[in-house]
Amino acid sequence: MRGRVRIAAYGAAALLLATILFVIEPVQAQWLPGGWDYRRGITITDSDTVLTDYQVKVVLTCAQDSIFALAKENGEDVRFTDADGLTLLNHWIEIWDKPEEYAVIWVKVQSIPVEGITIYLYFGNPEADSASNGNATFEFFEDFEAWGSAFPRVWLEKQPLPTGIADAGAAVCDNKLYLFGGYRASTSDWLKETYEYDPFADTWSRKADMPTARWGPTAVEFNGLIHVFAGYAGRGSRAHEVYDSSTDTWATWSSVPSGLADQGLMGVRYGDKIHLFYKANHYEYDPGTDIYTRKADIPTWRTWGACAAVDDKIYVIGGYSYGPGPTGAINVNEAYDPLTDTWATKEPLPVSKYGVVRENPVIGGKIYVVPGLDGGFHLDNYAYDPATDSWEQKSPAIHPRDGVAGGVINNKLYSAGGRDVVWYPKGICYNEEYDPLADTSTVIPPTGWTVSSSANARPDPPARYEGSYGLLLYNNGQGVQYAEHCLNLPTLALDLYWKLTNTNSPPPQQPQASISLTDSTSEGSLHFYRDYWGVPKFKWYRNTFTLLEAGAYNFWFPITIFWNGPNSKVTINGTKHSVQAASVSPDRIRLAITPGEVTDEYFDLFRVRKCRAQEPTVQVYVDGGGLMAVDTAPLALYGAVCALEQNVPNPFNPETAIRFALKTNGNVNLRIYNLQGRLVRILVNTEKEAGNYSVLWNGTDDDGVGVASGVYVCTLRVNGFETNKKLTFLK
Repeated sequence: MRGRVRIAAYGAAALLLATILFVIEPVQAQWLPGGWDYRRGITITDSDTVLTDYQVKVVLTCAQDSIFALAKENGEDVRFTDADGLTLLNHWIEIWDKPEEYAVIWVKVQSIPVEGITIYLYFGNPEADSASNGNATFEFFEDFEAWGSAFPRVWLEKQPLPTGIADAGAAVCDNKLYLFGGYRASTSDWLKETYEYDPFADTWSRKADMPTARWGPTAVEFNGLIHVFAGYAGRGSRAHEVYDSSTDTWATWSSVPSGLADQGLMGVRYGDKIHLFYKANHYEYDPGTDIYTRKADIPTWRTWGACAAVDDKIYVIGGYSYGPGPTGAINVNEAYDPLTDTWATKEPLPVSKYGVVRENPVIGGKIYVVPGLDGGFHLDNYAYDPATDSWEQKSPAIHPRDGVAGGVINNKLYSAGGRDVVWYPKGICYNEEYDPLADTSTVIPPTGWTVSSSANARPDPPARYEGSYGLLLYNNGQGVQYAEHCLNLPTLALDLYWKLTNTNSPPPQQPQASISLTDSTSEGSLHFYRDYWGVPKFKWYRNTFTLLEAGAYNFWFPITIFWNGPNSKVTINGTKHSVQAASVSPDRIRLAITPGEVTDEYFDLFRVRKCRAQEPTVQVYVDGGGLMAVDTAPLALYGAVCALEQNVPNPFNPETAIRFALKTNGNVNLRIYNLQGRLVRILVNTEKEAGNYSVLWNGTDDDGVGVASGVYVCTLRVNGFETNKKLTFLK
């Protein structure tokens, strides 16, 4: 059997290669407790300069019955030591693909001299837990896991709609959510379909169709019947149809006034009446008499806002305004008093948006305004407290969209369907459940990052490349920036993964996101954008734009930026490009989305590592012009005959317990050495039977004299096998 292993440490623009010595050794001078059965030497060569705390990229590509056959399923038992075989080195596993026998591991090597160094890879311990640690391996590491775990799981994906539907009407009756009408493929594809959602069974059922197809109606439950008002079907519809969920039947009632006949109207029950709002028009409908009565106009004309009744007031929040006054998405919050037929202005919504949950989204006396649209689709979630006339930002939704249908059941808010494309709209199937009573946190940036608009950034499971969370940036038309202060390094390498979803912007807009390593993008920045023809591309900006290569939507691109002034480089999915950057020390990672309409930008696994200003001299061992390939003898497992546990406590004073185990009977020699290799104390030197043992050491030498504070090495030798542990004594 023949195999190859390639090890590489990245420099400014070339690979610093290391070669694995292709002989697997049984571990006899073992550096950890019993259980690690194999190791391989890894030779790293460099002829240019001494490297300190340098990240070495180890790439394993082996045949069967080698490392991947002997290590654990996901490489959890992999460990690295320095040349002494004793000092553990930090590492992070980027890829471990056992079926393909391929792995990428980064190792932080303390010092690589000019003449090179051999470090050791250990594996073959089925009991070991993973020690992969990006934070300890890189100069800067961010995988957003800690940030994501800080968010309570208050938003849940539920059973999606059987078909995509946008701009439906919705109402709750008998603890079930009902959706009416909407459109599927386009706004000219209006529907008459009715769907029932049971949140307890998490199931959808098709019910009797509405008599009149339309999209954008409003639906209000009243005494067990659901009234569906108006909508759009080629023109404004005056339809008023009533659904009885107990019999799954429809009845036609008196038509709505012409001033309400269109899509996006808002409605809510108040006492024994229903109030309806469209643009300036406001009507009170009495189901007992089937009569509409005109009431005081809305001060700010609008559609597609949230409409809610709390205590003795009706609130209309956000929406889309046609003027007079502001037009487009608005943040206006106005309260209507039915007793006096008057309006009052309240604290505005912190952001402007429309297409939110319209249908009385009230839980615990607070009104929840989510998701919505304003140039870009929103995830942000704001709670309004009428008692204090104040807003609080809460945990964001899962999917950015507008035109959702929703309702409250058992103190949970449900939002279903909607759209996430503006210019070629079509319905989507998402169904989310939100538990505001469990939402105890507000939106905060990840530790160490400053955020210009936290409403536009969130940890997101779908945005992950690896792990549970990635970073999702999305636009609300105002742009968003992130900045993280890193080490001031004259040269560095930044690795990350980047994905762009298809954008919603029509030509000639060219929305884009960018990454720069200084305050100014003109000093050098990488842009991922959509061009006039809708093609995603990468370009570099240094006083002017330079096209690097075409990209793709919904694909994770591995990106590396080597920052080295005029000798900088960008690697995109393995393709390297020479670029120009300013000769300054990078001081931050800055992510930005330009204003305009753009969908999601996903980022994950930011890693900053050292690189050298000059390309390293590469030396590899060759065999016929290629990487070394050595025939290996058949492998055999060597189970450890002894195990040495970490002393407890450690550090210690005045004494510590040292536990060890013997697999077989044998001569046991347990000794304490200082770091200079001088013998300090012989704790055990005798024959012992197989079993478990514990010995106390009180920090004295063989003469009973107390030792100095510091690190010592405990060595256990049994029948020619040896294992070591470091101990720390504190006075």
